[in-house]
Amino acid sequence: NELRGTAPYWRLTLQNTDAGWNGHYLALGTFGMHADIRPGRVRGVGTDTITDLGVDLNYQYLATPRHIFEAKATYIYEDAKLGASFNPILGSALNASDRLHTFRLNASYTFDASYTFTAAYTGLWGTTDGGRIALDPVSGNRTGSPDSDAYSFEFDWIPFGTTGSYLAPYYNWRIGVIYTGYTRFNGSKHDYDGNGRNASDNNTLLVNFWFMM
Repeated sequence: NELRGTAPYWRLTLQNTDAGWNGHYLALGTFGMHADIRPGRVRGVGTDTITDLGVDLNYQYLATPRHIFEAKATYIYEDAKLGASFNPILGSALNASDRLHTFRLNASYTFDASYTFTAAYTGLWGTTDGGRIALDPVSGNRTGSPDSDAYSFEFDWIPFGTTGSYLAPYYNWRIGVIYTGYTRFNGSKHDYDGNGRNASDNNTLLVNFWFMM
């Protein structure tokens, strides 16, 4: 795809800076983008107009380094006017307009700047469109629906995270384990690709190690 003209992006955040909050931090923001797009760089068939509007909330408790709490939430609404994709010349959309909603929520707790546990949820839902979200041999979509739900749990260990560590601040190591599970994928819990693949077949366990000097 290519842009036609400019694609303005905005970001506005209101946050507390009052020390009287005793270690509590709160921020509320909005963001978005508006763009005219030529699908496949094809000219002469019009454009798709994509508008994203989002809001997010961030809370942190940082009064003591021994106990740190954090929670984040994000919601994004996307409106797609598909003038080019819906044009019979391209025929890559079955609807003249589609909408997509994205919601993300995660919360974490860190103990003694060394151990962090995080739980998260992501949900997507929107317009069913078998043209834009078509059957595919890789990602697969039998229904044409973007609806998906996923959760994740993460545990991280930073061996030298405390200020009193004999190797801090020269060595920054982080060892993490992340498990991601899907309860729905591409509109279905079972057989979402038409070939018998279930949402849970995408569940993933990731072990990682980060090192920085």
